[in-house]
Amino acid sequence: MTTLSHIQSLRYFTGGFFVGLILLIVSCTKQENPNLPLTIALGKKVFNDTQISHNNTKSCASCHNQNLAFTDGYRTSITANGEHLLKNSPTLLYLKNNKFFDYSNPNITSLEQQHLRPLFGRNPIELGTDSIAFLNHVNNDTSYTNLFRNYGVDSISSMQNIIVSIADYIKLLSPYNSPYDHYMNGDSLALTHNQIAGMKLFKSDRINCVSCHGGPNFTLTNITSIPNLVYPRDHWNSSISDHPIKIPTLRNIAVTDPYMHDGSINTIKEIIDKYNEHLKPLNGFRVTSMNEEEKLQLIDFMYALTDEEYNDN
Repeated sequence: MTTLSHIQSLRYFTGGFFVGLILLIVSCTKQENPNLPLTIALGKKVFNDTQISHNNTKSCASCHNQNLAFTDGYRTSITANGEHLLKNSPTLLYLKNNKFFDYSNPNITSLEQQHLRPLFGRNPIELGTDSIAFLNHVNNDTSYTNLFRNYGVDSISSMQNIIVSIADYIKLLSPYNSPYDHYMNGDSLALTHNQIAGMKLFKSDRINCVSCHGGPNFTLTNITSIPNLVYPRDHWNSSISDHPIKIPTLRNIAVTDPYMHDGSINTIKEIIDKYNEHLKPLNGFRVTSMNEEEKLQLIDFMYALTDEEYNDN
């Protein structure tokens, strides 16, 4: 079974400045897990349980709604205390093979580590989880104990086990059943003529979207700097220096608006217009200069990245 070897605290660094957030960093030793079906079932149940927040108002699913491809539809997410965060809620789909899990901190290299900030972070408090109270809830609530009984388990021994179970559940969320996937698997009718034209533009040297949104998950595996992109505000003010960020996946982009790391853009068309107007031939980017027909073809292709069953996991 997955074991946790040690816990240590550190001052968390993100976004180019200290936010004074104390996190617990979990070092995990991965071994064969004979109880994986239980940990996945437990992770899904915990993910949707509002009692994980200190005031029983928010769950993980509050900011990562299945029906919105595990985003929340808000410009920036709202904490259990009703405060707006600086960042837009990212999708949790297709994270299994990621190397980095934070918007801008390359030291967060596992889902287990990333969970600690929303659970236990103090500045801001996102969920404000009380480990002792929540573990007691899990081990005494009949809906949980019935689940344990189905797998021959009496109780959960630590909050670390719960953190790992959430991660195991999220790692399953990689459906790969969009029209694009069907097309790539041999169904020549899965994409329309316009979507195929948009795909060719997307992958072309001229447009070169794949320089940031490449590979099967339409993202980069590393944290990178984007020319003329300022984070988390005023994306298009080139007078402010670059800031390294994690590139989001474009899968399910049609249902994960608003866009950008601060939720400042409402439509895919607006994103394409901005890139078409502002990005210069720096750091691998091309001068795009797309006409309106090409922009619509590119948008049609991005709609083809929408999974059919992402909300059925």
